[in-house]
Amino acid sequence: MRTPALLVVLFAVTVCGCRHTQPIAPVVEYGQVGPGKIAILIAGSVERPGRYYVADGATLASISDLFGGFRACDTCGFTPSRVIVFPSGHPEQKQRYSLSRTNDLQTVRLRDGDRVSYATIHF
Repeated sequence: MRTPALLVVLFAVTVCGCRHTQPIAPVVEYGQVGPGKIAILIAGSVERPGRYYVADGATLASISDLFGGFRACDTCGFTPSRVIVFPSGHPEQKQRYSLSRTNDLQTVRLRDGDRVSYATIHF
């Protein structure tokens, strides 16, 4: 008896759940190339995604003001709750961090070529 009810719930979540696609925007560059700078790509649910040139030694916490804040999902209204770092040269070794754990964000140093994606968790 529990199996049909579970199937109905799974079907309802699948059909009625949040359906969204991340917008694909052209890569816009912010900042200046120069000595002591690294390039990182910021993507996901942010106001200004793009390639940013930041100081070598920048952390996840130090870049939080660069991209103009978070964008809410058009479908569900949620904003990002985590950030995913795809290390340059090793994107399969992605690392996830909760945005609510600010102490963790202060210790994560970014490297040249890293991709940083601010993700909205959906059901």
